[in-house]
Amino acid sequence: PTIGLELQHVKDATLTDVENFFYKYYRPNNAILTISGGITTDKALELIEQDKLFSERKSTVVFHESWHKGVVGIVASRLIEKHYRPTVVLTENNGKATGSARSVQGFNLYDALTSCAHLLDQYGGHAAAAGLTLPKENIPAFTASFDAYVQANLLENEQTEEIIIDTELRLADLFVMGESTIKVPRILDMQQRMEPFGNENQKPYYLVRNVYASSYRLLKDEHLKMEVMDIETGITLPAIGFFMKDTEDLVASGCAFDLVFSLEVNEWNQQKTLQLQVRDIREVS
Repeated sequence: PTIGLELQHVKDATLTDVENFFYKYYRPNNAILTISGGITTDKALELIEQDKLFSERKSTVVFHESWHKGVVGIVASRLIEKHYRPTVVLTENNGKATGSARSVQGFNLYDALTSCAHLLDQYGGHAAAAGLTLPKENIPAFTASFDAYVQANLLENEQTEEIIIDTELRLADLFVMGESTIKVPRILDMQQRMEPFGNENQKPYYLVRNVYASSYRLLKDEHLKMEVMDIETGITLPAIGFFMKDTEDLVASGCAFDLVFSLEVNEWNQQKTLQLQVRDIREVS
């Protein structure tokens, strides 16, 4: 198939969209990249916790010289799940700081980078995602300049994530008659044909009501891993909510809840299974 990449306002760019294309359509080591991304995210969160000025900022900029440049975009997206703000993740490559940036809904990331152009060697992308390269000694000045632009231009309604729900369903609706619930259903194959997802092609989100957690546990004391059960049909599916420790009490109470999620493939030991990636949990009123 022919894949079209729409890139706006390119200036000698290290293009994040091209990187994403490569890792999406040619990624024999995708499982390794996913694990590496998780490790890098943990380290990035440690750096954020150590940053005494972080709470005063409205943006995130993190740098570590040993991070794999192939996962910095993944890490930027993961950090936004924890701290919803425009985010830049940088690593070292050929003596320069290089990396990826991700935005929040409504905020023009490219304009923010343009305001810092005097500190950058190159940058390119669009309103939602970008790539950039700069001298390592410019990182402190870039962090301050980038945040100054964000402080001045990030609107109040852009500081809280809005999730658009595409449809409400039951867990049973994810499978056609005869499909096994322990295998990847056809609906996920259909969804993958809609990829790549991005600012103009958002990933679908689904709502299911009145479900329970038949079991749960916390991963790394932050991520909620559980088995979601629909008692009417008896269907139970694995789910994970990144940085959703604050919902543990609701899940542990045994009360019914409504769940907003996207569909993901969980690949482990060469086995592919369906997994619900949780975006929100609300107690049934």
